[in-house]
Amino acid sequence: MGHEGPRFQLTDQAMVQAWLQIEVVVLQASFNLAWLMGLEHGTLHRAPQDAELTLRLHESLEAWAQVKGALGSRDFLVYLAGPLRGDGSPAAIRHNQGMMLRQARWAQSVLPMATLLVPHTNFAFLDESRDPGGRVRELALRSCEKVLERCDAMLLCGRELSPGMARELKLADRLRIPTLQVPGWDGPSGATAGEDEGAA
Repeated sequence: MGHEGPRFQLTDQAMVQAWLQIEVVVLQASFNLAWLMGLEHGTLHRAPQDAELTLRLHESLEAWAQVKGALGSRDFLVYLAGPLRGDGSPAAIRHNQGMMLRQARWAQSVLPMATLLVPHTNFAFLDESRDPGGRVRELALRSCEKVLERCDAMLLCGRELSPGMARELKLADRLRIPTLQVPGWDGPSGATAGEDEGAA
């Protein structure tokens, strides 16, 4: 007749393991959500960074909830605007095009009935990185404005407006096109004061 240890020790260990597994799942979900939204997340499991990421995820989800509340399940034509040129390098432009695709996927899941117009992809064939005179840039922005004129709503993707986004917002305001804003993505958009960039 051996001595049997108290059962609660095994239960406590099982409970700790279960909580650790839940924590890993929650962290992985946060990591995945941050990636989907284009937020930099670095290494998780560092309290200050985790807290900051949680606040930024909350801000993004609240903004998207407002978009869903405003546009809901309507069959709208929605224009997505966001920074494109960054520092004007091909790498910055490709980065912003890729991040806008993530935003568009998320927007489509939030607004399943909407038809999205994404100038980052519509005009991807234009090479603005080799346009020192700005002719291609101006052509792209004029084309974007023609498309925007036909839209029912505009979604600004970014905390700060690039010059191109500001130009699109000015047109949307003049035409009384409803405009909503979400935080957008992190990373090397390369926006600097006076630089011509936008959603084309």
